[in-house]
Amino acid sequence: ARPAALRSARQLGRSRLAAAMVLALHSQHAQEDSQVASSTEVQAVPLAAQIADLELRVNACLAKLGMDSGGTAAVLEQLEKVNFGGDKPKTLDEVIADVAQGSARLMMKEDSQGTCRLVRVVDTVLLRLWSMKDGGNVLVERIATAGEANTRAVEEFRLPGAHRERGETQKDTVTRIRATILHTGDLKMQFNFERTDSFTTEEDTAQIPGLRTLHRIEIVEGFVTSADLEMRSRFSVDQVEGTFTRVDKTGRERNFKWMTEEQALDKQVKLRSDPLSAYSMPVLTPIEAVRSQLTGTMCQRVAEVGKKVDAIFSRDKRLPELEQSVHNLEPWSQAEPSQASAVFQKERTKRNYIAEHAAQLHDFTKALAEIKRLDACINTPSLQDLPGCNERLRRMEARSAVATAAAARLHTQVSKIAEDYHTAMVGLSEQLVNWDKLLSGGA
Repeated sequence: ARPAALRSARQLGRSRLAAAMVLALHSQHAQEDSQVASSTEVQAVPLAAQIADLELRVNACLAKLGMDSGGTAAVLEQLEKVNFGGDKPKTLDEVIADVAQGSARLMMKEDSQGTCRLVRVVDTVLLRLWSMKDGGNVLVERIATAGEANTRAVEEFRLPGAHRERGETQKDTVTRIRATILHTGDLKMQFNFERTDSFTTEEDTAQIPGLRTLHRIEIVEGFVTSADLEMRSRFSVDQVEGTFTRVDKTGRERNFKWMTEEQALDKQVKLRSDPLSAYSMPVLTPIEAVRSQLTGTMCQRVAEVGKKVDAIFSRDKRLPELEQSVHNLEPWSQAEPSQASAVFQKERTKRNYIAEHAAQLHDFTKALAEIKRLDACINTPSLQDLPGCNERLRRMEARSAVATAAAARLHTQVSKIAEDYHTAMVGLSEQLVNWDKLLSGGA
């Protein structure tokens, strides 16, 4: 995965490098022109020759970077001659007009090999909506498709969502999904628009045979925050495998169900994108921009490329870090045997630095040794035995409690025996007194 990421980073950085080299060539050529104009001994170079020389330099730079400046133009020229639509062929202009009526867009897709082809791009926003903040159940949409003759309908489960219309932001699409598809009303929710999952899928276009459709899918995560039990029950939020049905603005009935994450994965619901999908996103250029670039000046094309690269880098904050990492690895990946002397020179400098600071390093070693010697004082054996002493004290307390209870029971028994003995002695004394009276009276 690492070489693939490096290749992707290099491809993303090629446009920026090309723009920088072109600007450098402009600056260098301007300096040469000023030198030629200020010199009276050198004859002035014609403007046509200067432009031709600059074009040769730009083409050489692009070829060195692996970029074919005529690739897009060649593909566009071939598309102008292709008829789309099968039995009812359509020209490229007619296809552009048909696609412009919907939310899709026509773009030129460039793969990692530099091959360009025309695709129909559809942007889709999906909701990964959880029943509570800490997870809970996830909301999925159940779609039943009619099977063939004498077969049951096929059920498909996916995250709820909709296509993003022209001019809509991600937040606008989520608001529209809540209002026209889910009809959530006053059910409070919270979404994280700062961190989304993105991936692409590609399929044939049923309406226009011969044209592929690329789906750019963004997953926005959110959770239900409403504490109103009545409102939550209307959407079966807290029910086990709860379901509810809504009718969208086209009159289509849509069924929704709450599932655990394991159940959703068993139903083949794609909840998250692949870890490397962000680095495998294709390079897409609108067909209108391609035409304008081919007809515009070279400076305009370079400026537009720079703006697009800056926009890509501003959208994904990880790309600058990746570019910096690739830049740091570039000298090592392109190191030649002739650079070995420089490496040895750096090693020699490090060794000289260590030799110069040997005294400080020895002092530091002594300090570390003293710290290691004092480690035993910090954690003495008596302190290490404290956990064991604690356990022994607990056992002694338990035994003391048992002995106290036994002593209390023994005291109770002894008290009862003493009381019984006292009662018996009192009774015996009374009986003896009675007997003494009887004996005295008889005498």
